Amino acid sequence: TNGKDAFEHVLQASSSDCEWTVATTIEEGLAKLNQSIEAVLLESSIPDSPGFQNIVRIKNYAPQMPVIILSSSRDDQMAQEAIRKGAEDFLQKTDLDGKILSFVLRNAMLRARALQDMKHDSHFYDPLTGLPTRSLFMNLLEQSFRRFLRHANQSFGVLYLDLDRFKVVND
Repeated sequence: TNGKDAFEHVLQASSSDCEWTVATTIEEGLAKLNQSIEAVLLESSIPDSPGFQNIVRIKNYAPQMPVIILSSSRDDQMAQEAIRKGAEDFLQKTDLDGKILSFVLRNAMLRARALQDMKHDSHFYDPLTGLPTRSLFMNLLEQSFRRFLRHANQSFGVLYLDLDRFKVVND
């Protein structure tokens, strides 16, 4: 079988209750985002637009859309760059099978739904301004730290800024 047939076999094996839509260009893919798409599997070397700018384009078009990168490369720097650009995950095609793909897709969609639910929760967003609260910051900080612990080769940093007498302005 050729690479495309093998990949389609993995997609079919990933879950029997999924429906797949295939796009061969980034423009065609962006147009399909208007359909009921729940996640994007993005080939890292799509012919009409190579590189990770496609992640940014998808996130600009559909900010809540989970994007999973598929690559033939085993380059950790590439994976980190994809995550920095907004990808949920980075999968190497050589390690891909139906169970792994199903697991990654399910978790990416669950995270996206949970984030959407948090946006509607006044505990995480100020009802007057719509701005994120300290609770959301702490929640996301904890998630980021856990991700760092799982992937110790990645960098992690926190910038804390305290403005004196900001409460006077804020009230």
